[in-house]
Amino acid sequence: MHFSDVLDLYHFDSVLRLLMLERLNSSSRLQKFVTAHSLARISPIAHTQRKFFSSKFTTASPGYTDSRYETWQTKHNKNITERTKQWKFAIHFFNNYDPPLPIWIAIETWDFGEMTRFVQGLDRLYLDPICLHFGVQQSSIFSSWLMAIGSVRNICAHHERLWNRDLLYQPKRSADQFFARASQNGDTWHRMYGVALVLAYLDQTINSRSTWGSRLADHLRTLPGLAWGVNERDGYCQQWDRHQAWQPVP
Repeated sequence: MHFSDVLDLYHFDSVLRLLMLERLNSSSRLQKFVTAHSLARISPIAHTQRKFFSSKFTTASPGYTDSRYETWQTKHNKNITERTKQWKFAIHFFNNYDPPLPIWIAIETWDFGEMTRFVQGLDRLYLDPICLHFGVQQSSIFSSWLMAIGSVRNICAHHERLWNRDLLYQPKRSADQFFARASQNGDTWHRMYGVALVLAYLDQTINSRSTWGSRLADHLRTLPGLAWGVNERDGYCQQWDRHQAWQPVP
């Protein structure tokens, strides 16, 4: 391998991260909207009420004083107190109304990790409708997607190498026909192909006219044989680009 090959791979990975971030960010925005809209119809301050969360989330583990719910609430309240000046919408609310912030405002102050922990902590009664909006039948699958998406988002945001890399969290495969042609190879779900497929699924569920999947595929073809890795063990399968996720919008 020559230095020019290394440089080409560096530029390839840079564009790859930008393409992934494009979809990751839009998915995050929609997730916030759906979550806030779904819960606000029941209570404008659902995020502050213990009844909306699972007992596993609100019960402290052995050896711990606080539950994950209490830890989440502490961090949320601290952020609101310390960083209100960053958000003019929060300043406007506190200047005109009494706390707490309603969920449609509060949710705008959460980072991706805070949002993920909140959604995963919800009781199934409130989580399932959110999952169904994205075409996911099982909340455990949706939770695994959030963790995997968050892992890739952190890699991209910190400008780390994404290509040919094992991920800390892997998405579980849905029974939806969309995933039927994906490789059965375990590495498909340990590397970026699985997350890319999940993002394409969410993308097409939300916007059937999206060009993101075909643009990602076009970029991957710029380095034949290196797109998902060196061989099948790196996550891609033979004829991967024939999947509907990567086809141009007719």
